[in-house]
Amino acid sequence: MEVRYVNFIRELTHKQVETIEMNGTMKDLLNHLCSEFGIMFYKKVYNHGKLSDEVNIFLNGQILPRSSSLKLKIASEDRICISASGNWTDTNHLINNKILTPKL
Repeated sequence: MEVRYVNFIRELTHKQVETIEMNGTMKDLLNHLCSEFGIMFYKKVYNHGKLSDEVNIFLNGQILPRSSSLKLKIASEDRICISASGNWTDTNHLINNKILTPKL
């Protein structure tokens, strides 16, 4: 049985909302972002205590200048946005370019 940790809600339009469930792998990725790169998450909270998948984050390290404001968007286990432009990026691209390193 697959364990579900957190429901992320993506606001598609002003009226339409889609729920994205986060699996263990994505949870590990988010934990890795927090612990390895000192990222602070500022979550938007919607009804029923669900969290938005668009999160303001600050990278505090050598990857980006200190206090660089970014957006983090989660579409699925292997698609994540971690750039100021808001474009979708494959997690493999981030790993290959050493922006992320997979947690062993």
